[in-house]
Amino acid sequence: MKLYFLFLTSWIISIFVGFFVLFPNSDDIFYVLPALNFAEYGKLGVFFGDDFTWKILFNLPTFSFLQGLILFLFNIINIPIDFFTYRISNSIIVILLIFLFSFFLTFKNKNINTIYNYLTSFLFIGLLGLIPFAQAWMIFRPEPMGLFFLISGLWFFEFKLFKKKIFNIIIGSLFVGLSPALHPVFTLISFSIILIYFFRFIGKNLYINLFILI
Repeated sequence: MKLYFLFLTSWIISIFVGFFVLFPNSDDIFYVLPALNFAEYGKLGVFFGDDFTWKILFNLPTFSFLQGLILFLFNIINIPIDFFTYRISNSIIVILLIFLFSFFLTFKNKNINTIYNYLTSFLFIGLLGLIPFAQAWMIFRPEPMGLFFLISGLWFFEFKLFKKKIFNIIIGSLFVGLSPALHPVFTLISFSIILIYFFRFIGKNLYINLFILI
């Protein structure tokens, strides 16, 4: 467990340092400006003055809407929005994503010998540093939030956080279903997850009924 938290702490330090030394990316403008405009004026789009708002139609608006709510909260609690603070939420989401998925792998392997309980978590956290994610996590894009929603849904499906099965199904499906609304890249993944767990929750009798129907 101590070694696991040491690995996790290395990522937290890296994200904290990168928050101050990494420059904003050119992609940020297409998401942060609509979010900022929504936080300030209640309209999703880029403000050009004279009550004219350019609505960016080539991106799904869900991410900018959710980030706009966060920036609106920043205004309420008097956090100034600048080149650093607008990336706070994305940094926190990345940390939570790494934490949730590494813990997900740990709990999935809890029945294995204690020595190997954290092996997959170590591999996951370590290999993150060898893929483009290590350089691109700071970009203000919807992918980290989409992955966070997917993993959150898997937590409800796998570990049944509520005693009643229906609550786990509804909330887990809500999280998984929100991910494709953030970016189309999650469409096939979320559909596959929903389909797999649908069959798992309904039971084997459904397989027989579907076979007879076909």
